[in-house]
Amino acid sequence: MLHGYVSESGWLFELTAVAFARLGFLSLALDLPGHGRSTGPRGYLPSFHPLVADCMAFFDHSITGELPAFLYGESLGGAIAVLIAAEQRRRWRGVILNGPMCRLSASIKPPWPLELLLPAVAAVAPRWRVVVAGNPVEASYKEAWKRELVRRSPTAQLGEQPPAATARELLRICSEVERRGREVESSMLVVHGGDDGVCDVEASVRVCEAAASGDKKMIVLPGVWHMLVGEPQETVEKGFEIIFDWLLERSTVKTDDCLVR
Repeated sequence: MLHGYVSESGWLFELTAVAFARLGFLSLALDLPGHGRSTGPRGYLPSFHPLVADCMAFFDHSITGELPAFLYGESLGGAIAVLIAAEQRRRWRGVILNGPMCRLSASIKPPWPLELLLPAVAAVAPRWRVVVAGNPVEASYKEAWKRELVRRSPTAQLGEQPPAATARELLRICSEVERRGREVESSMLVVHGGDDGVCDVEASVRVCEAAASGDKKMIVLPGVWHMLVGEPQETVEKGFEIIFDWLLERSTVKTDDCLVR
């Protein structure tokens, strides 16, 4: 079995892939261009369509055989996971979305009228970091020491605002995720923090409800912020126990002689 992980950034998220591997799954962890250890201008993603195509090509090359494959994505990675699952409907046994970016919170979005001017600004100066918005790191990690770890990571973006072209694309991609979420036919689990100040939990509810899957589940974790890994350890363990149990229930393959995972 393979587990595809679309990661937004950084070494902290590698711990999730390690946790899946310890359950006995083969995990493939990806850093997006300009994020984590990937090359490219930091945080510069003027279009998500080539990125989605690259991820699908990578999985097509890496996933072989008859064993079931699961797609996992957090935050921005969750939005990309929805688009991949909508395109590759027969590829994935299940899709797990953890705090997916189906719509940005009002506290993170650029203030009016800058949001309306973004297309023009992005066209003239696509790499100009002029977007004024809330700091996603401050709003994502409840534990202060984890926020500091993220800031000190050598691959972190140091709290910089995204380039104008990236900000424009983030707003556009949210509309596409909400629209195309209904095309997802794979089993779906959506886990979202009830106090998420970065990604709108109600948008995740709508995406889950609209999905074509006959096996879908939405769980809102009361009091949890945007990043589950940024919570106190007890909350982290409870949240991932939900994810692990769901995954294990759907990962068993029956053969003539035995059950394998």
